[in-house]
Amino acid sequence: MSGAAPKIRLQSLDIMRGLAALAVLLFHYSVILPRFAPAARPIPIAFEEGGYGVHLFFIVSGFVILMSLERSTASQFLISRFTRLYPVYWLACLLTFAVLTSSHWIAYSVSAGEFLINLTMMQSFVRVGAVDGVYWSLAYELGFYAFLFTALRLGGARIVSILPHYMVAGAALFSVAAPYIPHPLHLLLMLNQYADLFGCGLALYLLRTRGFSLAQAAILPATPLVEALYDGWHGLIVVGLIVLAMSFACLTRWQPGRLARPLIWLGGISYALYLTHQMLGYALIAHLQELGVGPWVSFAVALGCALLLAHLLTHYWERPVSAWMKRRLTAWAARVRTPLAARAPSG
Repeated sequence: MSGAAPKIRLQSLDIMRGLAALAVLLFHYSVILPRFAPAARPIPIAFEEGGYGVHLFFIVSGFVILMSLERSTASQFLISRFTRLYPVYWLACLLTFAVLTSSHWIAYSVSAGEFLINLTMMQSFVRVGAVDGVYWSLAYELGFYAFLFTALRLGGARIVSILPHYMVAGAALFSVAAPYIPHPLHLLLMLNQYADLFGCGLALYLLRTRGFSLAQAAILPATPLVEALYDGWHGLIVVGLIVLAMSFACLTRWQPGRLARPLIWLGGISYALYLTHQMLGYALIAHLQELGVGPWVSFAVALGCALLLAHLLTHYWERPVSAWMKRRLTAWAARVRTPLAARAPSG
């Protein structure tokens, strides 16, 4: 890992993030709502495909995390990931826990001990219930970060080209080998049903930065084929369309116009939106309907509030706090390295 890789900023990836977050929100509000708020009526349209927004998030992560690793030293990468993930997560976790413990609108609860473990983001690794159901995907993200970081540290850049194939194979084999892979090794070794999606993102990054390679291009059609092992024809078609959209976003010179600005904005707040929309939205929808508001209006109000909250958290908490933490941790890492370098033998 070094700073030699060229910097890439694709607004099309921001659009993909925004679409993914919106899709997940629509899925939760139109399909999953009755599981947590039995008295609330969802809108009479079930957006089942919205659940695949997480698949899109995982492909985007495969692309951007390899890019980040190639542009960073080890300490820079660890600091950037920590300061990106945790500040808004902590606040989202606190807000959600407060609503769960103080309201009667949601049929779900967590203990104070579970809340404290959730603050580490390690709850899935130690089989503790999540404060918010959407946190399940964070375990796969963290497992991917750990796997890719370790693989590049041990094997160097020469093994990058084989990682997408390993991860697609890992996802395919997991369909039959799952009972034999102890928890949480399936997360840390990328032997799980979502590993192919991260591998697809890696392949797209390699195709973007290294040029065309038949071996990497083959990963793109292989990804929806692996998804078919878990979700049948439906998964194959939806993930196939997602891979096509990501290929267009990553491998073409398309530049979003003015009409795409709302989606770029949505991509900018997507992480906060993903973390906060579900349980808080369910509570708001249930409360509004208890007051006599219909499902469509309660859905629209919850959507607007979710977007507003995500915007506020992103711009007035996540970005300033992350920047402050990054400066402090970077300065601390520099102070630690200086005496170590002075003690290193010369010649």
